[in-house]
Amino acid sequence: MKPINIQSIISGIISFLMMICISLLVISISLQLTIFNINYITNKMDNEYFDSIIGSLTKTLKDDIAPPSGMPEEVFDDLFNRYIIMEDTRASLHAVLTGIDYSYDSSRVHDILLKRFTEYAEKKDIKISDTNIDTLTDYCIVEYERHISLPFIKSFASIRRLFDNTFTYLLLGISVLLILLTMFLFTIYRFKHRAIRYCIYSLFASALMVIPFPLFFLIQGPHRKINLTPDHTKNLFVSIIQSSLIWMLVSGLFAAVLGFALMPLVKKLRKDALKAKK
Repeated sequence: MKPINIQSIISGIISFLMMICISLLVISISLQLTIFNINYITNKMDNEYFDSIIGSLTKTLKDDIAPPSGMPEEVFDDLFNRYIIMEDTRASLHAVLTGIDYSYDSSRVHDILLKRFTEYAEKKDIKISDTNIDTLTDYCIVEYERHISLPFIKSFASIRRLFDNTFTYLLLGISVLLILLTMFLFTIYRFKHRAIRYCIYSLFASALMVIPFPLFFLIQGPHRKINLTPDHTKNLFVSIIQSSLIWMLVSGLFAAVLGFALMPLVKKLRKDALKAKK
């Protein structure tokens, strides 16, 4: 076998390994910055999200709790404000994602509900026992906890913690391997434009590895068809997945753009190498 063929085979293998490294870097960094990032998820919980929780919770209390309790619907208006919902939701989210043994303290909400129901009963001269008020309060707290919780977060919390613990080592390991492969690729070529050409192949191949997955999901939208209730929980889930897919797609496109950006350099170095031969 001619030396040039051996060199091409070795370069092809190195290029393939570099493609895997680049793809893993793009995917892992995208996940770390989006769906596995606590701050990223909490930033998705904007004022509109918390207002939708209040709206959904109030509607549920009026439709499901008010009729059997004998309380008029107006009693459940303006029970909760955005800041209470925000604190409780984010505390629950942080505990689930970090693996903290968290037990929701409902005393604050309990006091708010109990005060509202008691004051209304006294104002309207409604005779209602303390036991009935406590029972009504407990039913409302159950609905409150259901609305501030994010059940879909629990399903990948353990994966997120494992990923978070290994991400730094994964990033360093892949980066070092990629650097070593690149350095070795450049050492086996006298004319560096040939080494850069294989780097471009790796970038294009990694883009082809990364881009189809998020592109398929963004077009087909299976994540938008998932059955989650209440609606604000589903909307948050869709928003998080959508943004994560877009981030991954953009990262893959960046790898392709970087490959195109290096092509003029290959032409320039090739021209310089031809001039040097003459």
